[in-house]
Amino acid sequence: MSHAKLDISTYYRLWMLYTETAFLAGKIRKKELSKNGITMEQVGILFDINTMGNNVPSAELWRRRGRERNTMSEALSTMARKGLIIKEKDSVNKNQIRIQLTEKGRTIIEKLDKRESVVKILSCFTKEEFFLMEKLCNKIHERVISIIENEEIPIRPLKL
Repeated sequence: MSHAKLDISTYYRLWMLYTETAFLAGKIRKKELSKNGITMEQVGILFDINTMGNNVPSAELWRRRGRERNTMSEALSTMARKGLIIKEKDSVNKNQIRIQLTEKGRTIIEKLDKRESVVKILSCFTKEEFFLMEKLCNKIHERVISIIENEEIPIRPLKL
């Protein structure tokens, strides 16, 4: 299959539409989450811990989320103060911190799992359009992962 050979302004127009749409949709989701006193980063971490299973090494979280270690450490400390997670030293490797969800963290996940703003935004598609959009977004996601790996950017993005 041949790929589109377009002028740079055409690529950039789509890029701006893509990034602006993601930015604006993010603002809608942030507003929804703020009603529960949680940020998008924090809810992403909660869902990652839930997906990865309890007792997750903090280093695995910061690598998976593609964040700097100190940024993730600050986020985890804030979440521990809010009572969403428990941070404990690993019983074998004392240099490693393990993360567990608290009951409050699990409750937040269950409450936010409805993702009303997400449904409100994406329900504009027909079923066919939805799956085409998913396919195209996956194609972009795979391309980004490939570029990250080829250029040795120190990040381990979540493989969807």
